[in-house]
Amino acid sequence: MPPRAVLFDADGVVQMTPNPLKWLRKFDELGGPGFRKEVFAAESTTMTGADFRPLVEDLLARRHSKATFEDVINLWFNTNPRPAVLAIVDRLRAAGVTCVLATNQQSYRGGYMQRTFDYNERFNRTFYSFEMGVAKPDVAYYLTIADALELPPEQLLMVDDMGANVDGARAAGLSAVHHRWGQRPSRLASDLRRFGLPV
Repeated sequence: MPPRAVLFDADGVVQMTPNPLKWLRKFDELGGPGFRKEVFAAESTTMTGADFRPLVEDLLARRHSKATFEDVINLWFNTNPRPAVLAIVDRLRAAGVTCVLATNQQSYRGGYMQRTFDYNERFNRTFYSFEMGVAKPDVAYYLTIADALELPPEQLLMVDDMGANVDGARAAGLSAVHHRWGQRPSRLASDLRRFGLPV
């Protein structure tokens, strides 16, 4: 039987950052060499709801940077939905398949996505880690969504660009598709068809 619900990751699947190498360089321009590594490590600790602002401000102060938290967080807002992937979501929903946005986000970027993009209308449900208090690849993340959808894990399919998150989904009993960064939406459609989904 085809999955009854498909969980779509945001970054690398539903949305993409334009010019990612140039985008990464901008972090080091704000905070100095190696800043991007430190700030991404700090961000990873805030996916379940901790406040990202004081961590960034502490990093900037220790590096004697004149940049502000707003300068840094605005870089995270530089992302665009992928229309071809959202068209796949639309086709699945029209066929009666439940479509879910399932994403790890700190509160500032997650809040920006909620305010800016029409994901609440495009998906049946949206699940942001900072609101859930648990993040991928923790098995509890996927099981929490399964419980909310009132579906057994084996009837869910996770689409994610990170191998660890794919592994976490499978450990929780879900099926999973590893949609690697930069792969075309046509490849995603092909992968979904392998599960019997009408795309």
